[in-house]
Amino acid sequence: IPWVSITRRNATSKRVATGWLEAGIEASLVAKEACEHGRAGTKEKQLNKALGGKTATERGFIAKRYKELHNQSLRDLVDEETSGHYEFLLKLLASPLPEAEAGILRKATKGLGTKEDLIHPVVVGRTNAEINILKKTYYETYGEDLGSVLDSDLHGDFKKVILASLQAALVPYDANIHNTAKVEADVEKLYKTGRGKMGTDEEGFVGVLAASPPEHLRAVAAAYEKKYEESLVKAAAHEFRGDSEKAVLFLIRMITEPLDLLAELFEESDDGTFQSEDFLHRIP
Repeated sequence: IPWVSITRRNATSKRVATGWLEAGIEASLVAKEACEHGRAGTKEKQLNKALGGKTATERGFIAKRYKELHNQSLRDLVDEETSGHYEFLLKLLASPLPEAEAGILRKATKGLGTKEDLIHPVVVGRTNAEINILKKTYYETYGEDLGSVLDSDLHGDFKKVILASLQAALVPYDANIHNTAKVEADVEKLYKTGRGKMGTDEEGFVGVLAASPPEHLRAVAAAYEKKYEESLVKAAAHEFRGDSEKAVLFLIRMITEPLDLLAELFEESDDGTFQSEDFLHRIP
């Protein structure tokens, strides 16, 4: 489906809207046809064609058009026609992003044991608006307060990291606020709540990270390494352990070295370090 061709620079708004409408209809028909007439292998290829390689916005539009055309949700179709990890993947792809993320957190906190690896990629490093949408969607879908669920299910330093991220006030970047003085102040606070303190102040350390927009956090990381001759990643790794370490390093590295982090996640997936569904949710 030629998504790019319908959004060329000289396209008018009407043309773009028409292209999205046609593409959404085509993708929904591909999915329907695959499940009604396709053989097992062919069916999966057609579903991949319909939902794969699309942005979250595009997939949300396809799901909306499918329900309008066929009087059935795309998630229900996937539920009927697939199974296992593949089913779970497609159900996420067939959902609007807030619903998919709420579903990930529900899966992570219900059943036997909590799957911490599914939680931190969804929660850490989010803006206030994103967190508010996530909380609202979770409550509307499952009838429970997300903060209360995580507070009761998590424990230890990991709980402190997640709740600090859930409650932090990440503000948009403003050069007048996030200036050199602010960088220096945050570098000092990170040191005093981490390496410069006997025992880590987890909430204070994570609070600085979670409240920093990407441009500011990159400047803070560079200034921290220059001042203390140690990278912020290494400093954080020294202060946290286990799941809390994974969450904090994920938060830092998704801003300071995203390509290296994603490459490592793909390598872990390839060598069987964790199940495919766990890997799926660690890719932002």
